[in-house]
Amino acid sequence: KKRLDGSAELADRVSRRVRELDAAQERVRGTVGRLDAMVDRSNCLQGLRAAMDKPDLEEAARLVGVFRSLDGKLVQESDGQAEAMAEEIQRLEAVLRARAAEAEAGGDLAEAARLAA
Repeated sequence: KKRLDGSAELADRVSRRVRELDAAQERVRGTVGRLDAMVDRSNCLQGLRAAMDKPDLEEAARLVGVFRSLDGKLVQESDGQAEAMAEEIQRLEAVLRARAAEAEAGGDLAEAARLAA
């Protein structure tokens, strides 16, 4: 009986430790996921700026969508990326509005509709 009690106690300690390690591993996975999302957001912001400088409006719009999907994976942090992205989105919207107006004025309604979408 004494030997069984010792074995049961050891099994309980090992089981408790495994649960603790599992919990720690989940926290690490969550942290790594958040860090990956932050790096991806930074890459999106840099890519958006590069796309706007070309200008490659389709790529810029795609990167805005990617950024927004990544934004949902993060707790809002004051890293400045969201504010910088908002500025770039305003810049993109201004370019799109101007190009749509030019297309409409030139009679290219299909292009104006594509840019307005």
